Amino acid sequence: MNPQPAAAHAPGPIVAYLAGATAVGKSDVALLLAAKLGLEIVSIDSRQIYRGLPIGTAQPSPAERAAVRHHLLDLLDPIEPCSAGAFRLRFGEVLDDLKQRGARGLAVGGTGLYWEAITRGLHPLPPASREIRARHEEILRTEGTEGLRRRLEELDPTDAARIGRRDRQRLSRALEVLELTGRGMEGNWRGELLPPMVHDVPAVVLSRGRGDLYRRIEQRCDRMLALGLLDEVRQALARGFPEDAPGLRTVGVRELLPFLRGEVPLQVARDQFVRNSRRYAKRQETWIRHHLGDATQIPVAPDTTPEATMAQVIAHLETLPGVRLDTPGGAG
Repeated sequence: MNPQPAAAHAPGPIVAYLAGATAVGKSDVALLLAAKLGLEIVSIDSRQIYRGLPIGTAQPSPAERAAVRHHLLDLLDPIEPCSAGAFRLRFGEVLDDLKQRGARGLAVGGTGLYWEAITRGLHPLPPASREIRARHEEILRTEGTEGLRRRLEELDPTDAARIGRRDRQRLSRALEVLELTGRGMEGNWRGELLPPMVHDVPAVVLSRGRGDLYRRIEQRCDRMLALGLLDEVRQALARGFPEDAPGLRTVGVRELLPFLRGEVPLQVARDQFVRNSRRYAKRQETWIRHHLGDATQIPVAPDTTPEATMAQVIAHLETLPGVRLDTPGGAG
């Protein structure tokens, strides 16, 4: 008789959240953890939710998905928008499924806004407006981020003051909410906050030295190109998806579009891909510092194996009250 998968016991079906910047090595460690502890991986990623771009969104391979069950992958076509609120609904479906089956999940990913919506609640804001966002894209094209900021400062200085000067996505969303409702994001929705969906989930953050992380990012970009990222983007465009489709606003996809239009050499597109990936990693690290300050940080050295990092994560989780990990061969 085959042994049952090892179980991980915690107050809820989500045992832990494994976070970190892009290319830090989350996926490799997560696969090992899930396999060892009998967990299912719940992706907290705003890109992997799109189908048709497995290379561009760094999705797990078919073999990895066969070895460990994954959730929240391949749910939307690139043309479909996905807000934090929409992701929250999908996450709720996964929670219900895990509870019904008595299964446990490991949340993994670097989209901080989505994790915040799950764990700290979410204002019931209106859905995105394609027309308004198209207008904002035109402002960005002609005036840059400062164009959005100036408009927001005129309408709601409080919102403008709390949003980073270069955070085009949040600036656009704040303006959009004002246009749709006449109310700002800050202060005007108190008492209407949707409650957290999970509680007391321990967060573990993997980190690397800046030089090591940047080297890994460059290697990852080159590997994605070698695996056929260009053909993947060509196929998405051939299917009729516009270049500004939400799923194509992905680092590694949008940088290749000028090359595919014949405007720049491939080397220029590749270098921009690397630069923007590094900038994205810095933004992720900034979010982690501001929002996951109480998380356990596990520095990963260049020569540390994923197996060794997994052991560190397990050793930490075993020390937490309310968390018990059962691994093959006995209780952890």
